[in-house]
Amino acid sequence: MKKRTLLLSVIAALSFAAVAYAVTTLTGYSRQYIDKDNRITAAVTDITGILSVNDSEDVFDVKTEELTNYFAENGINTAIVPFNNGLTAAGKITGFGYCFEGAVFSNGKDVLETIKKPMENAGIQIILEIDCTELSAEQLQSAVTQINKEYAFAGILLRNYSHDYSFLQTLKMNINRQLKDNYFGIRLDSIETARQIQPFGAVDFYIFDNITETEYRNAKKQSFSKETVLLDYNSPNFLSELFLLGNFGGYDGVVLCEYTNPSEDLSLYHNIMDTSSTLQKFGFLVNSSFNLIYPSQNTDTYYSSIYITGIADPAQAVYVNGNEIMPAQDGTFGYYLELAKGENVIEVIQADNYISRVVNRKSYTGSLSSKKKYDKTQKAKKGQAVQTTEALTSILSDPDEDSTIIDGLQQGVQMKVQKSVRTQRNGIYTWAYQLSNGGYVLAEYVEWVSENQYIESILNDIYIEKLENDDEYLNIKATGKPAVVSHTDGTQITFEFLNADLSGEFYDENQQTHTVQLDSSFADECTIEKQNGNVYITFENTGSELWGYNTEYYDDNTIKIYLKNAPHKVSGAKPLSNVTVVVDAGHGGKDPGTLPLGGVEGPGEQDMNLAIAQATKICLEKLGATVYLTRSDDTFLTLQQRLDITNTVKPDLFVSVHHNSLEYTVDGSKECGVESYYFTPQSKYVAECMADRISQVTGRQNRGYYYGYYRVLRNDIAPSVLNEYAFLMNPYEYSTIYSDENIYKAAMGTALAVIDVIPE
Repeated sequence: MKKRTLLLSVIAALSFAAVAYAVTTLTGYSRQYIDKDNRITAAVTDITGILSVNDSEDVFDVKTEELTNYFAENGINTAIVPFNNGLTAAGKITGFGYCFEGAVFSNGKDVLETIKKPMENAGIQIILEIDCTELSAEQLQSAVTQINKEYAFAGILLRNYSHDYSFLQTLKMNINRQLKDNYFGIRLDSIETARQIQPFGAVDFYIFDNITETEYRNAKKQSFSKETVLLDYNSPNFLSELFLLGNFGGYDGVVLCEYTNPSEDLSLYHNIMDTSSTLQKFGFLVNSSFNLIYPSQNTDTYYSSIYITGIADPAQAVYVNGNEIMPAQDGTFGYYLELAKGENVIEVIQADNYISRVVNRKSYTGSLSSKKKYDKTQKAKKGQAVQTTEALTSILSDPDEDSTIIDGLQQGVQMKVQKSVRTQRNGIYTWAYQLSNGGYVLAEYVEWVSENQYIESILNDIYIEKLENDDEYLNIKATGKPAVVSHTDGTQITFEFLNADLSGEFYDENQQTHTVQLDSSFADECTIEKQNGNVYITFENTGSELWGYNTEYYDDNTIKIYLKNAPHKVSGAKPLSNVTVVVDAGHGGKDPGTLPLGGVEGPGEQDMNLAIAQATKICLEKLGATVYLTRSDDTFLTLQQRLDITNTVKPDLFVSVHHNSLEYTVDGSKECGVESYYFTPQSKYVAECMADRISQVTGRQNRGYYYGYYRVLRNDIAPSVLNEYAFLMNPYEYSTIYSDENIYKAAMGTALAVIDVIPE
């Protein structure tokens, strides 16, 4: 689409009405406002930003032509013009100023007469929006009458109306006397106000300000099925709303007042509204036959409370031990009960249905053993060589706390023990080994290496390898397979090689720090330093933005550090065309994750995770992204397999899809909402955006974003987050997550967060 730079100064405010499915086709020349063939059908434009009193007729004509062409080229067939908004009074219509003082054209016509003809010739109708704030009823009536007489525009729209609602009938009659097909509407910020106006039958269309999409849809379905209703939608989530509008219907139209730059390419909005490709459907259902799911049988417990779950007719109350509760909309229910010691009888009743269970709360009578338990690990002497046996081994700053992770080591890397310290895991004593960087590894994750098996690591060369995608490898020639730990503050990046030495051009007994020139887009040089038995390679990121990095070992004595360029959005219909995302559907196969309310015949976590992952892939691909799923069916994958996919693809973002679980000892009905987790510093902002956007689009509580050391988040190649989209144990939340529309809401919230975090 051709950019029109002159229009940057032409329109002060522009917003759009987007229509997915027309409820009615309006007849008559002026009644073309709802047009099912156009996805973006209306714009609001303030003509005080278009014209100047100093404009010549030629300049005015050029501006009008540019505006008209812009509307026409973008499928906009209606201009809503704020009529008495800041214009200088000319006195032709009582209470209004609508002409520019001193603006005289050779044809003698005023502003509105002059813009009307080219717009109507281009198939663009004009509706005048009147601000009623300071107008008496008499002024408003006179104005409406004269406007119709003067211009015969397609319609009148009132805003800030405060007169008696019955007076709208008088205004409507005045309009119809002049032009019977004129379209008469009102702009409101309350559905309740519209319901008070509705019985008078004077209003052809409503525009609602500042209500949610859900409120709008409910109102349209319940109260305004015959009237045309538009939503003046100023939500930051308008892209997701357009997508839902196009694919799930229920709208007459939406006015998007966030959009203010008329020179911008509108293809993104047309693309998001395009429904030529059928969305994947999931069709999850819940069987609401009366049943007590948990406890499923008489049971013993040592806990002092229990969360009872079940399924019932959603239209009738359920009684648990005589206490009334209403099931969720799909019939699922939950009830929290404090348990007395001994036998507790649970009776669940709905109408003629009855189920009972006995829960026996037992008291623990055993004695705790005072005998210390030890595992099979051994204390290592200083200098003992070890190598990692796990695919990912954590280095801890505190050997007693698993959460104090400094970094992770790959399998088979070698290092030497500085000292051994005793620690505990699950009440069992074990050993932790301190490394040369001060961190600790648990002894159970490494094995001892004899002197003849240990290969001393000596670094002797470093150079940059350019890749076709503008990423780079920092190649280091080195013997052995040393442990590498990374540190970054966002600009300075240091790679620390444990128990390593230098040779060749890097070796100098009298100089510990060396500067090496790099042919890199990220930095011109790096420093190499040997200190306390370790080697440090450091560079300042002064060039291209470093988005992520990853250490790889090769058999030819080369250690490759992958340096990843930051992705960037592009203009046009598919802003994520340069972005690659790995979407990980958590659990699967033999690992079902959280069961819905303990076993309801409906989707569990493995099913919901996969559905949202698949829907997210569709939404991201619609926006241009390249998307890889870690699993596309009900398959079990290990955590390392998921990490391996990420390390192979080297995406720009990694998103893991999960749903929250709860113990059967807490009140699941009180826990709800969205959470996001991150591990690496560069992932923190992504987690914040994910929690914000998913919460906004789904309407669920935003519980925040948190540090978490989940295995799938343990990589530096790209920002990585794990999203908990809802609580499956909360019946009132569970019942609102598994419809196709709600699955795509979660997916679009995720997609919008991706747009948020990718740089321009």
